[in-house]
Amino acid sequence: MICCKLGKVLLVSAGVLGLGTLLTSQTKLGSYLAVYWQQAKDRAAEQISLDTQLARVRLEIGKLDQDIELAKGRLAKQLALVSKLESEWEQASEKLAQLKERGRRATLDLEENLPTYTYDGREYSRQELERFLKRTLDEYRLGKAALDSRAKQLDANRRQAQLLREQLDQFVLQKATLETKLVQLETQLHELRLIDSQNKLDLNDSRLADIQQSLSAIETELAARKHKLDLDGQFAAPIIPVEARDKAGRSLSEQAREVFGVADSANK
Repeated sequence: MICCKLGKVLLVSAGVLGLGTLLTSQTKLGSYLAVYWQQAKDRAAEQISLDTQLARVRLEIGKLDQDIELAKGRLAKQLALVSKLESEWEQASEKLAQLKERGRRATLDLEENLPTYTYDGREYSRQELERFLKRTLDEYRLGKAALDSRAKQLDANRRQAQLLREQLDQFVLQKATLETKLVQLETQLHELRLIDSQNKLDLNDSRLADIQQSLSAIETELAARKHKLDLDGQFAAPIIPVEARDKAGRSLSEQAREVFGVADSANK
């Protein structure tokens, strides 16, 4: 029984060790893969030309127009809401002003302490006028609180519209700034390429000058060798074929006889 338990413990321990080794190896492998992937991305980024990078930036700047249009849409909706709230506030304010005027007149009339009051051809008792004044006062208080709330709501929406307008202005300004910066970088790149082309042209001119100098040196060397050969011919001792010297005073006939082996007739 003890052996069985010991075997199970050893088996579990081996499994734990194996799992730990696997996890450790996988962790290292994942780490190496992450490093390789980052290095690959860095190398790819280094291989991207400046023209491509500038073109990508110009494309991204162009996409800012979408953000600007969205900002315009939000501002337009906010301005419409502000306009609506302003109209509602003006109507409520006008209504409250009328209510206030009625209450003021009723207050002044009640201070006369009359038993009845005539308005537009109709008589009203003092109690009716007092109830009217009380109702008018309650309506005015409620209307004044509602108007104050509308004013706060209008003010908050005006501030929101101002923030949206400032945000839109910032979008437009940032886009213009980025476009200016992009044009400056494109100009710098163009200038650098002109300088690089000029440097290459200067290098080509140097190569041509070197070739011409080499050819001139070769030409000079050839001329020197020719002059040396001429001098060698002038100062060298001539080789005289003494063995073929003709005897002085011999006639042509005698020379011909000797060469062609013609015997003298006197010797026949």
